[in-house]
Amino acid sequence: MLGEALKSARIDIVGGETMFFQNIVNQISNARGFDRLINESEHATDIKNALIGDGNGNGDGNLLERIKAFATKYNVSTNDLKNLTISAVLMKMQANSSDSDLPAIMDLGKLAQSLGLSNKKLGAV
Repeated sequence: MLGEALKSARIDIVGGETMFFQNIVNQISNARGFDRLINESEHATDIKNALIGDGNGNGDGNLLERIKAFATKYNVSTNDLKNLTISAVLMKMQANSSDSDLPAIMDLGKLAQSLGLSNKKLGAV
C-alpha cells in the first residue's frame, strides 16, 4: 500500500532517499508506540478520556468544560474559578448541588484528583 502511494506521489526528497525512508519508518514507529501507551496504560487512558472522550461517544471529554458547566449552573463566580483550586470549586458546587448532580460532581472530583489536578487553580489549567 505504501509503495503504491509513493509511486504516484510527487515528493521532493531532501537528504536523499535513505533519509526520507528512515523518516517514514520512524514516524510509523512513534505512532505505534504512542498508540500502545494509550491502549495499555490505565492512567493514560483515563487522561485521554477525561480530556477528549473515548471516541465512541462514551464520556463527555473535556474535563475543564464539564466543571465550568456545573459552575455556571450553580452560580460559582468567575473570580471563584480563577482563584480557587479545582477541589475547592467542586466542594462549593457540591454544597449547592441537587441530589441528581451530586454524583457527577463527586466523580469530577475523583477524576481531578486521579489526574493530579485537584490542587491546581482552574484558571491556571
